[in-house]
Amino acid sequence: MVTSESKDYLDLKAAVILLILTLLWGLNYAAVKYSNQGISPVFTCTPRSVIATICGVLYRIKKKETLFHTDIRLFHGFIVGLPMVSFGIFSINWRRRAAPSS
Repeated sequence: MVTSESKDYLDLKAAVILLILTLLWGLNYAAVKYSNQGISPVFTCTPRSVIATICGVLYRIKKKETLFHTDIRLFHGFIVGLPMVSFGIFSINWRRRAAPSS
């Protein structure tokens, strides 16, 4: 049985990881603000999502894990994801109708 030790402080590796993540998230907001000046947000979200998907797939391949579950977890993921996608499509269409066209 593996027991984990609890620490009262962050070691250097954890602090560096948190700093890098904070910088990435902060730079993401600046990049979105800058890119929204001339390009539609839909077109800027697509490359980010594709890059994130590629990174996730490469990570799973490196760890020698399957990309998709074949048991009941696949069904559960579908049931959880379906309302989220439906709400996203609904909110985009609602926003288009509510916002004045330019």
